[in-house]
Amino acid sequence: MQALVKTILLLPLLVLATYGSPPPAAPQDKFPSRPIEMVVAFPAGGFADLTGRILADEMSKLLGVAVTPVNKGGATGSLAAAGILRAPKDGYSLLVNTLGGMVL
Repeated sequence: MQALVKTILLLPLLVLATYGSPPPAAPQDKFPSRPIEMVVAFPAGGFADLTGRILADEMSKLLGVAVTPVNKGGATGSLAAAGILRAPKDGYSLLVNTLGGMVL
């Protein structure tokens, strides 16, 4: 008898818990599905450029898509950072900068 009472009392709670749970995640495209742009905040030839090129090469091997380093020097990295802020927030634009040029 007590088991029946517990079942009757718990059933509405289980139904409410089911309605309160989030829907299942929708299937998404494989990431990355297109080339990635890696913006290096300094001109070619410096330490940031070398670091960006090595990172781009290793990421290309790891992810299986092209990771292209693009040098955008000027204003101690602020121009490149501003360009990244205006880029779509989709994960296909990355920034390589030095810590000295960033304001935290």
